[in-house]
Amino acid sequence: MKKNYKSIIEKILSKKENNFQEKNIYIFSIIKIYINNFISLEEKLIHKGHKIFIKELEYKISTILNIVDSPHNKTVNLYGIIDRIDEYDGNTRIIDYKIGIYKIKKINITLNKIEKIFQNPIYVNIMQLLIYMYLWFKFEHKYQKKPPIITIISPKKNIYNSIGIIPIHFLKKEKITYKNYVKFFLPFLIKKISEILNPNIPILENKNKINNF
Repeated sequence: MKKNYKSIIEKILSKKENNFQEKNIYIFSIIKIYINNFISLEEKLIHKGHKIFIKELEYKISTILNIVDSPHNKTVNLYGIIDRIDEYDGNTRIIDYKIGIYKIKKINITLNKIEKIFQNPIYVNIMQLLIYMYLWFKFEHKYQKKPPIITIISPKKNIYNSIGIIPIHFLKKEKITYKNYVKFFLPFLIKKISEILNPNIPILENKNKINNF
């Protein structure tokens, strides 16, 4: 894979735009570095004995969600494209790739932070993964015994040419089960969508930029 990744990138990007490499040298170099670092990370994990099986890439998934909190009950089509779903040491893992650098090594969701995730734009990446998780649950929770792991993969801060895995935990070490999701997370997801659909609620900028995870 490492021998061919540059030509694969060129082939994919050329389909999107002619002469992409010449027009976007900086972006092209960032993509190459990111992918090279990610492949190196996976190679290290495999050499350490971890088993990784890729199940889906750019997985399109959707479900119907009933919004009962809105002034007029509505149904919405909740849709997402999950970057990657794999099996890591026997556990399903939902992965979201990010180019931006994260300052933190792990994310722990406590009960008092759940509402903030769905209300403050600074946590949009975590909310995105939680939405993906709900979509996955709607199709898989009846068939899978274990809940999935959700994680962000992004460059490490202050470490050149590196990439890291940022796991997301619930209440320190617990995985988010379907039962916990419905009880603790789904009400805030429904509330968020209800607010978006409500024309009487203005969309305002949240000036609180502090990430307290």
